[in-house]
Amino acid sequence: WCGAFAARFRSLASFSVDPPRTGTMVYETGVDRIPAACISVEDANLLARLQARGIVSTVRLYMEAQTLPDATSYNVVADIRGSTYPDEVVVVSGHLDSWDVGQGAMDDGSGAVLAWQVLSTALQLGLRPQRTLRLIMWSCEELGGVGAQQYF
Repeated sequence: WCGAFAARFRSLASFSVDPPRTGTMVYETGVDRIPAACISVEDANLLARLQARGIVSTVRLYMEAQTLPDATSYNVVADIRGSTYPDEVVVVSGHLDSWDVGQGAMDDGSGAVLAWQVLSTALQLGLRPQRTLRLIMWSCEELGGVGAQQYF
């Protein structure tokens, strides 16, 4: 046996206030799964500075993460039917789920609410679009965009 026994990588965020932004880990069929951990931008920068100064660092990796079985999840879909071209659809969307250390207010609750406001504002102004205006709030984005894959 050879290869890595764990992976540690820098947060995918351009900056942070300590909690790392991780993304999704994907394994090819037949490849052993190893623990993968993300560290914050600040911690990664600190380790890089220490390394640049010739200081050897040791990192202890302790994780309690687990992969749970898939569960049923639903997209939210709402339409304002088009007056002239009802079979032509304009989609506005955002995703509903959040990441492990956040409540979803920005990832991507803001996008879902913004998309909702498009339909809400059209109704409040009494607008009737020529094409069907469809709101989709995608589920399960953090696990690889499952909601979008199921829709399309």
